[in-house]
Amino acid sequence: MLRPLTSIDDLDLSPVPLCWRAVGLLVDVGVTRSETALDGRMLHLVGRDGRHVTRLSLEGGPPFSAFDSQGPLYDLCCRLLGLSDPPHRP
Repeated sequence: MLRPLTSIDDLDLSPVPLCWRAVGLLVDVGVTRSETALDGRMLHLVGRDGRHVTRLSLEGGPPFSAFDSQGPLYDLCCRLLGLSDPPHRP
């Protein structure tokens, strides 16, 4: 289920249904590489078991694995899954 997020006020932080196995966030991003500004999209996906993946696509190119993200996006996905504390990474 995809829902557009136009502002942080649109976020519903109530946990998703228990039948959901994962939660993901797809966001537009701006990246600076070698002093060149690039636009792209990033997908951050977290499963109920705490495994996660982050993929980044720049300027419409093919997606590639991005940084090993821990932090606000990971924490938000864990909150949406109803996990009280983000699980330790496998």
